[in-house]
Amino acid sequence: MEEQANFDTKVIELENPARRVEIARWSALQGWDMRAAAIDYAVTDVRDRKMDFTMEVLRDATVDGKPLDSREAVDALLVRWQDLKRVFDEVLAFNDVDIEVKEYVSAEVSAMGVKMAIAMGMHFEQMAVLGKIAAEGDKA
Repeated sequence: MEEQANFDTKVIELENPARRVEIARWSALQGWDMRAAAIDYAVTDVRDRKMDFTMEVLRDATVDGKPLDSREAVDALLVRWQDLKRVFDEVLAFNDVDIEVKEYVSAEVSAMGVKMAIAMGMHFEQMAVLGKIAAEGDKA
């Protein structure tokens, strides 16, 4: 069951055991910062960075009035990884942050590809010039 407490919070219910989770709405600056962090989360393979982002997201939720402000609290209050995922996803959705960010990631990867192609072209051009200079030096 899900209820709307007010504009600034959202309440969801977890089962087995039954728990009430309250999710806070982010301020404008926090939301902007978390959107950028979500992009990093979506593209990184570094587990510590993913865990840091996860904990940052969960800090904006409470379970039965207790904050999810440490790993110990998350393990004790959420119990199952499925509950953690649900709360994580609900916090992001309530704050209009999409961790899929496919369009942004695709644009970033395309831009990175262009930059790499330009850099490689410049490198090959420098190698060709140096090769000509070396060849002319060998003739002398």
